[in-house]
Amino acid sequence: MSDVNNRLVWLGAGLAKHPKFDFRAYSNVSLYEAQSSLCKQLEFELAEYDHVKIINKCITNVSATEKTKFNLYSPNILSSLLPATGIEGVFPGLKLKSLIDVEFLALTDLFAEIFQDNQGQIDIIIDLPCLSGQFVDYFCKVGVPSSLNRITVNCTMRELYKGGYLYERVNEILEKNYFVFDYADKSDPELPLVTYYFDKKSKHMDELKAENKRLLDIAEALTIERDDYQRSFEDKAAHGEILEKNLSDLKRDYENIKSKFTDYSNSKKEIEIKQQEIQTQLAKEKSKIEIDLEDLRYKFFEKINEEKALRQIISELNEQLESAIEFYSNLKRSVSEHVGDKRE
Repeated sequence: MSDVNNRLVWLGAGLAKHPKFDFRAYSNVSLYEAQSSLCKQLEFELAEYDHVKIINKCITNVSATEKTKFNLYSPNILSSLLPATGIEGVFPGLKLKSLIDVEFLALTDLFAEIFQDNQGQIDIIIDLPCLSGQFVDYFCKVGVPSSLNRITVNCTMRELYKGGYLYERVNEILEKNYFVFDYADKSDPELPLVTYYFDKKSKHMDELKAENKRLLDIAEALTIERDDYQRSFEDKAAHGEILEKNLSDLKRDYENIKSKFTDYSNSKKEIEIKQQEIQTQLAKEKSKIEIDLEDLRYKFFEKINEEKALRQIISELNEQLESAIEFYSNLKRSVSEHVGDKRE
């Protein structure tokens, strides 16, 4: 067993005969196999390796409600979770022996189990031609951990299993996610074993480029934002100058109004004093007029009384005059009569 922290994970290990690996070169080896009979044989053959762990589980990419039975074919190497729909033309003697129940392990749980500490270097063999493409697709979509070193994929050159990915598609997915072709075992031309190594440097370089672009975009956005703020500041500064001028004008107007108000207050006081003086004078004049009026009333009544007395005197004089006239008339008549008697 190696002292270096490196691990080997083999999905669909079978009897772990092909491809050949020196298990002693790894500090930890995990062999996942769906068939319990093969797991027992592995335990017997690999009993000397304390660091080799055999897990009797079928890896699946579907939910528990969609799980189905495992297809056990003859030859056993072609057994799979998906039904073989195109193998008859390549392997004419293929027979479905039976459908067996197996214990399933979901890809999500497998991923967490393998990469829980993300330490050391991990080599993965996906020896499941029916589902290798889906597994690769899943690994790449959730994000390839930095601890992944190499991946070996058993894929098909033509559609042998229902829904299985072909080699071209698997290769495209891996190359897009920084996996570089290393070598291919084409001892079985229909089911080649292709090994890729994870190019961490290229991935890291692209991540740095992407981060650099992101930072440049942020810097550009910040520059635009800074220019916008500068323009806004200049506009506000200009507006501030206008406001200051308006404020100065308002202060000047306020002082003018204040001065006028003071003048008005002073004028108002003067008016009030004048008004008070006039009211005092008017009061005096009113008092004098009232006294004069009373005096005139007294004199009026005196004149009326005098007029009445005068009228009385005139009336008496008229009566005396009438009496005198009558007396004179009588006297004249008497004299006339007397003179007439004498003539006779």
